[in-house]
Amino acid sequence: MPKTPTEAKLFIVLARIGAILASALLLALYSRVEYPSALLGWVALVPWLISLERERALPAALGNGAVMSMAFAVGVFGWFADAFARYTATPLWLAAVVLIVSAPFLQPQFMVFAAVRRGLATRGASGLIVSVSAALVWVGVEWVCPRLFGETLGHGLLPFPTLRQGADLAGAPGLTFVLLVVNQEIHAVGMHWRRSRILALRSLLSAALLTGALAGYGAVRLQQVNRWEPTQQPLTVALIQADLDDYSDLRSRLGTFTAARRIIDTHIGLSARAIEDVPSPGQVDLVVWPETAYPTTFGTPKSAAGADLDASIVEFAARMHGALLFGTYVGDDAGEYNAAVLLQSRGDPRGGDAYRKRRLFPLTESVPRWLESESLRSHLPWLGTWRPGDGPALLTLSRGHGDVAFAPLICLDAVDPMLAIDAARRGAQLIVTLSNDGWFADGAGAQLHLAVSAFRSIETRLPQLRATNTGISAVIGADGEILARAAVGESTALMATVAPGMRRETLMLWWGNWFGLTACLLAPLLALLAVRLGLAARKSPAEQ
Repeated sequence: MPKTPTEAKLFIVLARIGAILASALLLALYSRVEYPSALLGWVALVPWLISLERERALPAALGNGAVMSMAFAVGVFGWFADAFARYTATPLWLAAVVLIVSAPFLQPQFMVFAAVRRGLATRGASGLIVSVSAALVWVGVEWVCPRLFGETLGHGLLPFPTLRQGADLAGAPGLTFVLLVVNQEIHAVGMHWRRSRILALRSLLSAALLTGALAGYGAVRLQQVNRWEPTQQPLTVALIQADLDDYSDLRSRLGTFTAARRIIDTHIGLSARAIEDVPSPGQVDLVVWPETAYPTTFGTPKSAAGADLDASIVEFAARMHGALLFGTYVGDDAGEYNAAVLLQSRGDPRGGDAYRKRRLFPLTESVPRWLESESLRSHLPWLGTWRPGDGPALLTLSRGHGDVAFAPLICLDAVDPMLAIDAARRGAQLIVTLSNDGWFADGAGAQLHLAVSAFRSIETRLPQLRATNTGISAVIGADGEILARAAVGESTALMATVAPGMRRETLMLWWGNWFGLTACLLAPLLALLAVRLGLAARKSPAEQ
């Protein structure tokens, strides 16, 4: 035990840091989005809450929250530093420093949450209303300052079939709210146990009732989803995952044209074998290649070699008896776009429709106008030049037994709930996601991206096809179930049969991504109520 005041202070600081690191470790395990580590989400924040309880001043609470955000960034998003370093040719140590230093700005919910809990505690507020207020503040901050990958704690509940169904009410942020309240109430059980068993049991009951309500709703909703009958004949699809990621390396070794030729031939070869493996010709309705699988501008070739590449795609689509959806670039007078082009053997394949990616990755795909300069690009040659798309939200797959309207989403499009919701409102029967996840360093990012994408299906109740270049390609049901997947690093054609959905009403479809704004409005009102109740309790001897 510490023998001097200095040693005691050092011991306290180390204990609090240890508690923060414990929570960061639990969150890192939870973020793997797999059972049984997903169970840790219900208690992952408890060690941090214990350390936060010891902070007596607001600046100390803010500092505690800042340290927690840094530990969270390292534990959960450490892979991003490696990915950023590889993509930009930046030293790994520098990328790691940037990740840690920017964490309080990229993950401010920890600091605001800590400040609100400390502020309410100093004014005598306690109980479930404090837990609810702080959870609403967390969700509200995430809505005001959206995450780069759209991630939130609720995504970690994907492995639980019943619990994840609550996302059709309030999206993944609604599940985050439940997790935050339960973590705080479990922490309160430990805090109250010695002083008041009644208060401890009350907190335990609150956590159990909230979790039970979520599970009960999910069980009922899951039964409803499982009873839905398909309204159209199922589609037979092939999702092509070629396991090609470093296009720049291929171009440097082989030259631009030869590299593009190899990439296209690899995708055509996998597609052709998949089509040949079905029992009879014409049974594959749709072949999907991932984002930028065709690594040049399609439809407006800049050279004779480019025209030959275009022709090879068109010829393959014309003879496959189905449709081909592939990631590429398209251009117009305004610039170039990251796009998904649909070519169909019925009719002239050159008349295919194109969807233009709407949500571009900051800097690597698009640079804000206020930051744009020749000097900046000379120092950072990897900066992107694409423009955000503003074209159709739906594409239509033509087939003899009923057309299918589907919503194409490209990479970060899938992290925005409103893009999928808007497409469902317009009549989409299927979501088709194309992504280039090859720059994710070790698969952790790919798993996160898959989980976030799966929630688009739960919110809209539409099945989803997901094709990526290096994994994880997947088929996702309307209940969020991963029906089939291709592992990271696997080169394959993932074959599946999926029934197009019809519009099923959900609260998310009616109200959109409503919960974040609602949390912002409710949080200050509940916090004020908590303070008034705390002051009243202090004045009442009977309650002391």
